[in-house]
Amino acid sequence: MTTSIKIFNPVIILDAIALKERLMSKIKTINGCWVWQGVKRKGGYGRIRINGKIFTTSRVSYELFVGHIPEGLFVCHTCDNPPCIRPDHLFLATHQENDQDKANKGRAKHGEQHWNAKLTTSEVVAIKLALKDYHFGLYKELALKYHVSERLIYCIRYGSRWARI
Repeated sequence: MTTSIKIFNPVIILDAIALKERLMSKIKTINGCWVWQGVKRKGGYGRIRINGKIFTTSRVSYELFVGHIPEGLFVCHTCDNPPCIRPDHLFLATHQENDQDKANKGRAKHGEQHWNAKLTTSEVVAIKLALKDYHFGLYKELALKYHVSERLIYCIRYGSRWARI
């Protein structure tokens, strides 16, 4: 009797034993981690093609060795090693819990290092200096000058964005 597992989509049912063997054939144990040696995406996370679809190897490993991943949850690493697929190094978290975990471990990107940053640190300093002499229409002037929204200028002024500067 073979064990079947549903991977992310009830339509895709695979032979779990064969998939486990496939996963295990592409790992190398380094410092206790099972490091994926196959294809990786940006950031180092492993990728695997199953029945024509691409999956993240940490999610596949979690489903195979631990169990079902409820919709909306992330598979995170206690080891902070993106290509690691060792089941006891993986845990489930919400988006907010994942962000908090990154922040607690000092991995959250801030300022111009953030993937979605529109401004440099020096531009934010200049904006904050200009905001000291606030007058009607200044948000619009600064937004046009720096190619950002007036809302971002407002957020910079009141500290909900770029608060570390």
